Amino acid sequence: MSKIVTIHQPDFAPWIGYFDRIANSDLYLILDDVQFNRRGWHNRDQIKGPNGLHWHTMPIKKGKRETLQIRDVELDLTPRIIRKLTGTLKSFYSKAPNFEWLFPRLETMYSAGHKYLIDLNLELIDLGNAYLGIQKNMIFSSDLGISSKSTKRIIDLVKAVSGDHYLTGDGSRSYLDEQQFSEQGIRVMWQQYVPKPYPQLHGEFCDRLSIIDFMFMGASAKLYSAPNSR
Repeated sequence: MSKIVTIHQPDFAPWIGYFDRIANSDLYLILDDVQFNRRGWHNRDQIKGPNGLHWHTMPIKKGKRETLQIRDVELDLTPRIIRKLTGTLKSFYSKAPNFEWLFPRLETMYSAGHKYLIDLNLELIDLGNAYLGIQKNMIFSSDLGISSKSTKRIIDLVKAVSGDHYLTGDGSRSYLDEQQFSEQGIRVMWQQYVPKPYPQLHGEFCDRLSIIDFMFMGASAKLYSAPNSR
């Protein structure tokens, strides 16, 4: 029986396509021991307000950029910042269908006293999975002791969990060498998810917003998009 593995950093409240990849895999391997990207999606994602797109960002404590791994990033959430973040959510989504259900949950998560960003991120990912009815096994890459780099590391991680299919997104097309995977008996599968419009507040539909927007609006999606290799 084949085993599909997807590998991704534990991003902050990611978009619905992130969850589609989890839904279409047998195992989600959390890439927690790679360098933190301050300009990426590890501590922020986009929501939408009256003035358009807005970066919803979790402040973090400073560390050495060249050595700071995702699992070691510490949050810098003061009571004032928490009030500001939750105040923004309340301002943007108080009229959303799921506001009364979701807002208290997010308020509790932000105020829970998490020391590390990854703990908050995983709690939000768990909430998204539960909302979408996704139940998948998850493993941390840091628990596998794989020290190789680049493509070889991805291959080694897939092999370490007995995977024979690797599900990835279009963002890796520019650098992923499928032949290297094939030589190791691993079939590369490309995610086929296409964002589906759902009712949103504040103007025309915007795709790739945070799962926060998706849940506030009470949206649902057919996640199983039948990815295929190419």
